Amino acid sequence: MSDFSPPLPRPRRNATQRLRVRVLDPANAVRRGSRHLTPTAYVGDSLLLTGEGPDDEAVTQIRSLLDGELDVECSCHHDRRSAKSAATTGPRSTRLTLSRCGDRLGTGVDAWQVLQSVLTSHPDLEGRIGLNHVMTAADPYWDPVPYWDPVPYWDPVPYWDPVPFGGRGGQGLGEYGAAGIGGRTPVVWQAPDPRTYAPQPRRAPVVAIVDTGLGIHPWFPDGDPDVERWEPVVEDLLVDGHDTGVIDPLTGTVGPLAGHGTFIAGVVRQRSARARLLSIPVLGADGVVEEYLVHTALRRLLSRQRAALDAGSLEELVDVVCLSMGYHHEEGSAEDIASTSALAHLLRELSDVGIAVVAAAGNSAVADPFYPAGLALRRGQNVPTAGTPPLVSVGAQNPNSSTVALFTNDGPWVTTHRPGAAIVSTVPTALQGGLSPTVVVGQRSTVDRDDFSSGFAIWSGTSFAAPALAAEIATALTTDEEWLDGGTGTEPTRRALAAVLDRPTEVSS
Repeated sequence: MSDFSPPLPRPRRNATQRLRVRVLDPANAVRRGSRHLTPTAYVGDSLLLTGEGPDDEAVTQIRSLLDGELDVECSCHHDRRSAKSAATTGPRSTRLTLSRCGDRLGTGVDAWQVLQSVLTSHPDLEGRIGLNHVMTAADPYWDPVPYWDPVPYWDPVPYWDPVPFGGRGGQGLGEYGAAGIGGRTPVVWQAPDPRTYAPQPRRAPVVAIVDTGLGIHPWFPDGDPDVERWEPVVEDLLVDGHDTGVIDPLTGTVGPLAGHGTFIAGVVRQRSARARLLSIPVLGADGVVEEYLVHTALRRLLSRQRAALDAGSLEELVDVVCLSMGYHHEEGSAEDIASTSALAHLLRELSDVGIAVVAAAGNSAVADPFYPAGLALRRGQNVPTAGTPPLVSVGAQNPNSSTVALFTNDGPWVTTHRPGAAIVSTVPTALQGGLSPTVVVGQRSTVDRDDFSSGFAIWSGTSFAAPALAAEIATALTTDEEWLDGGTGTEPTRRALAAVLDRPTEVSS
């Protein structure tokens, strides 16, 4: 046959199958009233309920409504691997998995339609139950949501395929995703561990990185006292570690996000050499995760923080959390989402216990908010002098630091910008894929773009601008005398935020 259409890359197909992804099409979606909808991706057979747990009265209401048509299975994650984080306080996120009665595979279930039915019958559940959104890393190879091909208008800039015109790298947005220009490319960098020459502060800040985990690298060896590695939220998640990052053994394909968390950790280490790192793996090498698992990880972090505050344990406290992932919400303004979203509520709780929250703005080159970054302090606003310290979002600058990277999402919800294009940082030394040099002549060859044994690479994305700001916040804390003397709470966080955003806090009367 002369007409050949190449299949979707395996990482995309696997993510779709694993999460049973559905895409909300506003033109055809069932809706209540005249609500304005925008496209979003969600787990097709599950909803998220915020409450006290599976025994919540709302679950009984939902079961009664769906009785005889759908089965409802509740999942509320309990961390049994760490006694100090097992206790959970406050509302929890419960995943409601839906299936046709007698069909445990959930064939034909559409969580959006079920949600509309539930809220029509029980409007009192508004703000407590919603979609289990599919979240992606902020930079999954320059396709803003890589499995959304069924809805073609979700690719707002269709020419940003890394090789859009048959050449190497293309032009415009495609340049940032092309190896050798701005995409993930191995390089040699003879830089020592930044801790080598950095003085030890009286108190070391802690930066939590919720991402793909932290792989082995000379800067982050096993047993490193400045690194804490949590186990993945699910046991079979392929994350940074000792493995090669290959997600398809038949083709040797390296996951598009393999090494992502390690790269972020290197950005933090370069800008805040003495910060301690807490690696929390939630993303796999394909860069896709259901919102429920992000809630699970953040709830565990919140439990740890509260326990540390109660015990007065400074060593267990976390100061900054970096989130280089997000999703596009299906309805409502940022104000509506801030008041009803379970994720927004959870992030406010983290801020309430003294953790600065930093989120990447996303790489779709669109103005539509990318959440949770869309909940951030508006550009040009001052850091408030009271209440919960605001979440801040970060867009990417080009290497000249005077222009914004073309791929960066933009809007008043992007708080600030930091370098995020053609960044050099750390990748796991075990990262090795099936690609070979394009030319091999004896012992001579071109660069092997799938061999990252040098431990360093160039990469681009707002994913790497966010940790730059997170590291600056951590460094600012080391100059705060109250914090250095053991101070906790929101005041040191607020001062650090104001310092790095170049906007002084207002003087309270």
